[in-house]
Amino acid sequence: MKNLKILFAIIILIATTVFVYAEEETKQVEATGYATIENNDISKAREEALNNAKIEALEMVCGVFIRANSTAKDYDIASKTIESYTNGYIKNFNISEDKKSDTDENTYFVKIKAKVVIKDIGNFVQKGKFTIKDKIITAYIGNDAVLEIPKGIIGIGYEAFSDCNSLQKIILPDSIKYISDKSFANCKSLKNINLPNNIEFIGNSAFRNCPIKEIIIPKKINKIYDYAFAGAKITELIIPKNINNIGDFAFSLCGSLETITFPNNFGNIGKNAFQICKSLETVTFPGNVGDIGAWAFSGCDSLESVTFSGNVGDIGETAFWNCESLNSVTFSGNVGDIGEGAFKNAYNLKTIKVPKEIDLSKASLPDGCEIIRY
Repeated sequence: MKNLKILFAIIILIATTVFVYAEEETKQVEATGYATIENNDISKAREEALNNAKIEALEMVCGVFIRANSTAKDYDIASKTIESYTNGYIKNFNISEDKKSDTDENTYFVKIKAKVVIKDIGNFVQKGKFTIKDKIITAYIGNDAVLEIPKGIIGIGYEAFSDCNSLQKIILPDSIKYISDKSFANCKSLKNINLPNNIEFIGNSAFRNCPIKEIIIPKKINKIYDYAFAGAKITELIIPKNINNIGDFAFSLCGSLETITFPNNFGNIGKNAFQICKSLETVTFPGNVGDIGAWAFSGCDSLESVTFSGNVGDIGETAFWNCESLNSVTFSGNVGDIGEGAFKNAYNLKTIKVPKEIDLSKASLPDGCEIIRY
């Protein structure tokens, strides 16, 4: 009996192993916020731009990405301490640019730089298949096809479920607030996952190379980070108005994607963001949009038309390279620079409509393309 009690005690100890770790890091953070000037109200536009300039810092601690975040508005106007999941705060802060856009008189923007201190002290506990640190899953050992994350968990750690090829469906609780970099990367059977509206952050490559069939973007997220959903099997993508920017390669290689719905006003689209989305047929921006990154829509060989209904920033080099089915492009508002080879190898481009002052000399338009200026 005594030996059984000792064995039982050892099992309990192993099942609830605790690790303690402490770390402090200072990070330099940069952010830009944009806003549309309405009714010539500069002060209101500035406040909105400050609110849209998100100060974020990530620090990996024992496999967990600790996130600290705030906005320029919080610091510049209210002087609040940075909101965080740990002991994070803004050490110092500088607004480097604060003005109307040089290329669009209806847009106001601010550029900011901040030093953010992130400090964390906490415990790691092994519970069954999960390693948990302060309500954050940092690792998983199992081969479940369907897995329900326990209620009360607030985050999924760095690479916590990466390369779990048995996973086909994940059920996340409403308590989840963030999903770290590479959390589910290369889960090559993962087709179904719910994204609760309390999620505020989805990191780089979080679902890279996962054949997810449907993505409903949570309302508290403001940016889709690099490679976040690259390789997904979605057919439709609706970008809600809370999203300001799409990162590099965020939806690249989504070969089944047929339609994208953008909000009325949008920020920047990163490099290669929708590269080789071979089923995409039309792209329409219903309002203003920021810069279109280099190679953003390159290799979308089913893409037939692109329409910019409002103002647009710069079009990056080779942004629409090798879009072999593209036959019409329309710019209805102001346009920034159109980069080198923006429409290179778009052999079937028949018409492009642009303001009369726009330089198309670097755009690599095909022979016979009609340029309609207004």
